[in-house]
Amino acid sequence: MDIRLSGTSSAAILMYHRVAALNPDVHQLCIAPESFREHMNEVSRGYHAMALLDLVNALASGNVPPRAVAVTFDDGCIDNLGIASEILQAFDVPATFFIPTERLDEKREYWWDALERIFISAIQLPPQLDLHEDQAVVYRTETGDERAAAHRALGERIRTASRNERDALMNRITAWAGVDLAPRETHRPMVSDEIRELSRRRGHAIGAHSIHHLSLPAQPADVQRNEVFGSKVHLEQLLGMPVTAFAYPYGHCDDATVKLVAEGFAVAVTATAGPLSAHENPLALPRIDASPLTRGELGRSLDAMLNSAAPRPQA
Repeated sequence: MDIRLSGTSSAAILMYHRVAALNPDVHQLCIAPESFREHMNEVSRGYHAMALLDLVNALASGNVPPRAVAVTFDDGCIDNLGIASEILQAFDVPATFFIPTERLDEKREYWWDALERIFISAIQLPPQLDLHEDQAVVYRTETGDERAAAHRALGERIRTASRNERDALMNRITAWAGVDLAPRETHRPMVSDEIRELSRRRGHAIGAHSIHHLSLPAQPADVQRNEVFGSKVHLEQLLGMPVTAFAYPYGHCDDATVKLVAEGFAVAVTATAGPLSAHENPLALPRIDASPLTRGELGRSLDAMLNSAAPRPQA
């Protein structure tokens, strides 16, 4: 399947992860609840808020409303249910939530939260981390700058690792740090019952986000297929409905990954910044990372991308 969006109108997809005031937030995945409320007020008053699939269908038919915007969330963290959902419904803004399906029946944290918890904190650490591999790899951890550098280097390495490599490395780092990484209620992903609850709320749709949140282009073809369609099947069985939208973990995709996703999904989103326009591939759609933006910055960014001549909807 190689469908291209037609028509001349432009639209935009907003990308969020967490609605929470968390510190540290090294990767800028969080937007404070009040700021998110301001964003949704801006979207509801100044733009045509649409469900993602409705927006893509409208673009494909050439009938997209002016200043159309869709809202998406990645990773399925608990604040999506407890905070974001209430704000979205208050402003009648639809949203699609992309969920990794690993260990949905237990409370846990993602590896990037555990890594941040170890290195970007006041936890007392040994002066260096020596991974004792084929070639000695040593990370100094005595100063704040050294810990931050180790955090960056390890994060880059883990991001493109296989599942087994990632888990083994995180186990070694955790044992070296000697800390208890019991999942925090503020950081954990949703579990199965919570995802079902979210899916039943007005204007909310669920999309797939792989099983283990791996960088798909870095994995063998069989692993990619299992990650993509294993997550789809799991969510469809959990929810009792089709799942036709996919978000590439970390936004990473290449031609082979896009072709694979096209076998079972109608739409897929990346983390590449930009508006939607004519001839866009619906299996590799760009999004705007909205979390770091103020309400004014969000409005200016959207206005710069969308047709500024189009009238703003009436409040």
